[in-house]
Amino acid sequence: MDFLSKIKNTITTKTVENLATFLGENTANVESGIGLCLNSFMAGILKYGHSDVEIKNIINVLNDGGHTGDILNNIESFSSNFEKTQLLVTIGNNISSHFLANKVQLLVEKISEISEIRKTSASSLLSLSAPIVLGFIGKTMKENNFDLVGLRNHFKEINEPIINSLPPAINNIFQFKKTVNTPVPGNLQSSPVVNKEKTKSKVNFLVILPWLILGIAGLSVLYFAKFAKKETTDIPVATISEKPQDDLIPEDFLPDSSVANLPVEKNIVPIPSEVKPEPIQKPADEVKKSPETTQKPSVAEVKKELSKPAEKKETTSLVNNTKETPTIKNSASEIKTPAGWTAINGTAFKKNSAEISNSTMINGIISQLKNSNKNINISPLSSGNRTLAEDRAYALREMLIEKGISEDQINVSKSVSGSNPNGIVYRISN
Repeated sequence: MDFLSKIKNTITTKTVENLATFLGENTANVESGIGLCLNSFMAGILKYGHSDVEIKNIINVLNDGGHTGDILNNIESFSSNFEKTQLLVTIGNNISSHFLANKVQLLVEKISEISEIRKTSASSLLSLSAPIVLGFIGKTMKENNFDLVGLRNHFKEINEPIINSLPPAINNIFQFKKTVNTPVPGNLQSSPVVNKEKTKSKVNFLVILPWLILGIAGLSVLYFAKFAKKETTDIPVATISEKPQDDLIPEDFLPDSSVANLPVEKNIVPIPSEVKPEPIQKPADEVKKSPETTQKPSVAEVKKELSKPAEKKETTSLVNNTKETPTIKNSASEIKTPAGWTAINGTAFKKNSAEISNSTMINGIISQLKNSNKNINISPLSSGNRTLAEDRAYALREMLIEKGISEDQINVSKSVSGSNPNGIVYRISN
């Protein structure tokens, strides 16, 4: 049985019913919520204890608070008493604030959504899980005589199953990377895989071989049929082309004596000086009319028709100009930085992802915070994808920690109104 299952087994059905009465919630929802809270707080302890200094701090809290595991034997009786339960909530609230810091509010919101309980109930369950988890860790250290090195190795053993059991929404808060390792030796599995591949190749070859033979036979038939057609078509062409060459003699191209004595005729085509259309016969009444009156209206109409396309081109160009102007205004209105906050210049994240693709955009922030007493407050923007904005805010926080900025200098606050390509803003203060 893994570490997390052992902790959950200490929570009896009667304890869950008592907590549901204390919170005024559905029993099934409270059972789901306490399981998520135990898992989340233990994941927070593993995230906190990433070095020997933090593990030493955990041991000091266990010793100073008297977390030896005695509470595990009295959870049911504590949960039946309202005042004792409220006392545990108060103690656990201080513990969770110490180890989880600014992640408490985010965890409460996600646990409330997943378990379908109120946020106040989720906060109380998270606070109750803190002394339970620390009591179990203290009991494990006492039974196994763990020192700092022993507790560090124990955390490494239970790290993977606890992280893999986290829901994606809660894992996103801690930014854990889930890994699935199979400790089965490779030598035991390599031989049957090779044998399967060999059998598959034999079966496939036996199936393909008849079709391969048929394909070769078909191609050979087509090739010989095509070659035979070429031989038959070449023979008549050769006989036809040779006959006129045998019959033709050079003298055949010379003129006859009778034709040679005839005068040379020249083909002269008369070229008219002016090409005029043939006149159309009209009645006598129409001939009397003056030609000037009939031709003037046609010239005016031609001018009007020539002027119409130009006007259409001008109007279309004006329409095109009016269509282009709104797009410029819309692109400028997409960036809205709230007052008192600063946006990251350029695009620092991959599209639709919280992964930082351009760390040079953050170098200016690092230079201001490093070796100084300044603090940074990071806030996601409310417009657009709020979940992605929250993920990017915590991704920026993790990047700053990796670059050597202390966790105490960094705070991720609630979302503010505004919009920009990165979805986050920040504020640096002394």
